[in-house]
Amino acid sequence: MTWVGKILVMINFALSLVMVAWAIGVYAQTTNYHNEKPPASPTDPPLGELAKRRERIAAKQGGGGLWLSVVTAEARWKLAAPELRFIEGQRPANRQWFDAQLTDLGAGPNLVKDVVYKDGRVVIADPNVPYRPLMKDAQDKAGKPLRAMAVYVKEQADVYNQVKDTMDDLVKATKEDTDLTTRIGGPKGLREQLAAEQEKYKHVAAEVEYLKPLLINTQVESELLNKRRRSLEARVKELEQAPPSRAGRNGN
Repeated sequence: MTWVGKILVMINFALSLVMVAWAIGVYAQTTNYHNEKPPASPTDPPLGELAKRRERIAAKQGGGGLWLSVVTAEARWKLAAPELRFIEGQRPANRQWFDAQLTDLGAGPNLVKDVVYKDGRVVIADPNVPYRPLMKDAQDKAGKPLRAMAVYVKEQADVYNQVKDTMDDLVKATKEDTDLTTRIGGPKGLREQLAAEQEKYKHVAAEVEYLKPLLINTQVESELLNKRRRSLEARVKELEQAPPSRAGRNGN
């Protein structure tokens, strides 16, 4: 026998041992599902699993047990199954309708609708469509028609931009006010320049007061000089109009 045959024999023997161990384990650990008789002695096989479950759900004396619950659940299921199939058949149309309502609520062009309630319960619009409520035009707290959320988001953004522009204008005005205040009261500002000009005005006024007597004297002297000039001019005219003297003629 070659070494390959020896290896195959050993593999076959090992697999046989594994299968035997598996069979023994399955036989020893098997679950009893068929024994329906309670054990008369400890050596008898225990009650089967199927019998245990039947006893658990069977009606007991003075009570319904779990079996009554099973019967009730099956009856409810039989009644609810057709309604469930009907609801599932209406699901695509209802889903489309609710999606349209959500679209109008979010960014749709139509006005927002509100559910109609009566006596604390939702009013159904159509009895043939029992899961679609009756809708009416919604209103805000001011009694105005409620519009889509996108409209209010845009209005809020516009108001925010207006507030931002106003704040920017306020910052510019504050800066301008600060600059003007610095220009007025700062070093070499307008107040300091005004004080300097007022001081100059005082000096000029004092100099004017000092020059007033000189001005009056000058005016008086100027008047006297004008009178003398006029008298001299008059004398010159008299001399020019006077006839020449005899001595003057003889000399000629």
